[in-house]
Amino acid sequence: MLTPEEIKIIDKSSICDAYDKWPEYCKIAYGRGINVDEKFFDNVSSIVFSGMGGSGTTGDILADWMRLQCNVPIYVMKDYHIPSFVNQNTLFIAMSVSGNTEETLAALLEASSANAKIVGISQGGEMEQICKKKNILHVKIEQRILPRVTLPEVLYSALKLLTYSPFLNSMQSQMDDSIQTMVDVGKKIRMECVFEENPAKQLAKWMLNGMPAIYCSPFQRGVGIRFKNSVNENAKINAKAGEILDSCHNELVSWGHKIKSPENSLLKPILLRSKFDLEEVKTRFDVFGEVLKRNGHEVYDIPLYGSTPLANIISSLYLLDYSTIYLGILKKIDPTPITAVFEFKDEMKKRLDYFKNLVNPN
Repeated sequence: MLTPEEIKIIDKSSICDAYDKWPEYCKIAYGRGINVDEKFFDNVSSIVFSGMGGSGTTGDILADWMRLQCNVPIYVMKDYHIPSFVNQNTLFIAMSVSGNTEETLAALLEASSANAKIVGISQGGEMEQICKKKNILHVKIEQRILPRVTLPEVLYSALKLLTYSPFLNSMQSQMDDSIQTMVDVGKKIRMECVFEENPAKQLAKWMLNGMPAIYCSPFQRGVGIRFKNSVNENAKINAKAGEILDSCHNELVSWGHKIKSPENSLLKPILLRSKFDLEEVKTRFDVFGEVLKRNGHEVYDIPLYGSTPLANIISSLYLLDYSTIYLGILKKIDPTPITAVFEFKDEMKKRLDYFKNLVNPN
């Protein structure tokens, strides 16, 4: 099942080959130097990550990890308009793989008007041109075959940028470990690794014919969001993502009825813990899972890797993302096309070309 030969028949754009290179992409992105003065980060009282889709998820992932030690508030925005608190003491990191995401570009311009300390991260596009025009620091990345494949470039470029700041402190030592963990996990989940020894392929088979519903540790919230989005894009089906703490106050009720067997449930519950969960969170996961099992549901616990918080987060991201590729292939669907997104963007431009109208008003 899911042999390289079977995969290549359906994976017409060789997305699996690109996913096999994720550890390499991380190394390349983190190895690039960034010309930034450390004084740039002086007097920062808040941090805003701005982006949509995978770029926005990068902000979620960084916020989950940084909250362990960062001593300033972190906000992730996925919107056209910036929060009212953004000012000259806000570090505003705008991320867009293409550099042409209109929501992020509009937010960047507003942040510029608010005199924020701005950094743009993109492969070029309008973002690079705006940054040059306004003398804003721009970090150039290399776009891989698809924006969603480029997530390691965005993530590790942002991480490299933050190593010049005071906000990571002792957390910088986790970078190399996270990349090595990616290498190690990559050997377990890559296309050539057989089904019986491949946790990503096994998870894909388990999700087949159901709708994944993932419940996440507070440290894995961004990974859960990315997983849901990747299920949407790669397997072309709906998925749910929730945080375990809040889900125990409401969503647990919807699992309260007994079923005869797991096959009778449309939803496929997945638990995404963290090696660094506190005891109250660990216990909550345990009780939540027991309730589901008692009512006849089969529950999938994601295996955890890495000896540091960042390695744990990144390895979970890698395994889960790759499983969504395999899920699409099991469904006989080429993971690459996202026709509906392009059709939607075209229709939006016809009705309201927001960014064009913003920079060139009539």
